[in-house]
Amino acid sequence: MKGVIFDFDGVLVDSFEIHSQMWRQAYQIVFGTTMPDYPRKKLTGRASGEIALFLATQIGKTDRAEVLAETKLSLMLSSTLYPSLLEGVEEVVDLLQAKKVPYGIVSNGSRRYITKILTHYNLAFTVVLGYEDCARKKPHPDPYLACAKKLNIPSSFNSRVLVFEDSPTGIQAGDAAGMYCIGISSNFQEKLLINKGAREVFGSLKEFLVSGSMEALFDQGKRI
Repeated sequence: MKGVIFDFDGVLVDSFEIHSQMWRQAYQIVFGTTMPDYPRKKLTGRASGEIALFLATQIGKTDRAEVLAETKLSLMLSSTLYPSLLEGVEEVVDLLQAKKVPYGIVSNGSRRYITKILTHYNLAFTVVLGYEDCARKKPHPDPYLACAKKLNIPSSFNSRVLVFEDSPTGIQAGDAAGMYCIGISSNFQEKLLINKGAREVFGSLKEFLVSGSMEALFDQGKRI
């Protein structure tokens, strides 16, 4: 194993309710009306701009999509609400640090917001890429390839980079980058994640640790 790259929402933090709340508030501010039900399965894993465009299209105001996205981000950055860490996050990070394995985050969310949350929980990630950092977002492989490069992992070792993702969009991106994808079934069923390219699926990082799979990955003769 040459490196590990994590998605953020749904893998490291349980942030759906906060995102949903901020979208509702932003929608009310920008459009002056109550937002329809948030289609979680359809939008999970999508970039903020895509979500804003979807919501603005529903009300026939696509020209306000960018304003909606900016308003929502502003609310997120100023909020005193913090998503809870999911089980196993701190243990996995500690293990990677002890083994001196490079690791980073690739998300379709905002790098500024992710950095805020990491600082709050005192989690050390030297490489964090958000939607601001690549022209093509997930499901394209570009963000994962860019992260591996920033982690100083040669492209010839991409197949030995482990990716943790919870959405079909993210799994597709990691798989397209030629990396070894582990699905986290916090939002989608195992079968769907496998169909999109996940090699294995676990309920959480904690479940992955308990299974012994992480230790096995350090034995290059057994796994990637």
